[in-house]
This record gives sequence, C-alpha cells and structure tokens, in this order.
Amino acid sequence: MSYFSGAASGLRPYQFTYPERKLTMEEMLYKFIDEVKREHEEMRAFIYDFKTTNDILFKERNNLLIELKFGVQELLKVINNTPTIDCEVKGVTTRGGKTMTQDAQNNDTNVHTEEPLEENHDEPVESNEILKNDQP
Repeated sequence: MSYFSGAASGLRPYQFTYPERKLTMEEMLYKFIDEVKREHEEMRAFIYDFKTTNDILFKERNNLLIELKFGVQELLKVINNTPTIDCEVKGVTTRGGKTMTQDAQNNDTNVHTEEPLEENHDEPVESNEILKNDQP
C-alpha cells in the first residue's frame, strides 16, 4: 500500500510537525525594526497624499475666490454705470409689512431730517406694491 492510496481512501497520513524555534533577541529586534520601517513608509505615503490633496484644494479655493472677486468687480461696474431716475420716495415697506414714511432727498442715501420716522401699523402693504400719492 502506497502513501497516496491511503490518503485517497480517507485515512490521514502521519504528519510530522517541527517544533517552533524561539526567536533570539537579535531576530526579534530585526523583526520589530522591519515592522516599524514598513509602518513609517505607509505613514509617509499617507502624509504625502494628504499634503498633495490639501495643496490642490487650497489652489482650487484660491482660484474660486479670485473668480468671485472678478465677478463682484464686474457687478459693481454694472451697478455704477446703471442710470438712476430721480424720483421722490413717499414711503418704504419692509418685508414684515411695516410701512415707514419720511422725507427723502434726491439721490442721497444719507437723509438728514429733523422728524423721526413714522410707522404705520394700520394696514400691511405688499412689499412689491408701489405706494401712490393718494395711498396712506
């Protein structure tokens, strides 16, 4: 009976196991150093990838801020070149529905009037409605 025929018939051949040899201090030290070197290289690669990604994101953010700056400058040019119509403001309606009236000077955002603002709480007026002279 051969060795292979016993394995084919379901019988297990005798397996000899060698006893594990204990590592010497020097071998344990080399093994530890190798593991630390491997971990160090993995960490170095991770830090390099992180730094590269961070640099790319930083440059993209700066480019977007520059584009936004140019967009705001163009918008300011358009606003400054827009002709304004001289009109007399009778009152302002806030989003909350409060109507405030005051005397306004033409094209002057700094209104210097002696009278305090008057608030009308009687009827809320739609914010997209223009007040006419005969309306309160």
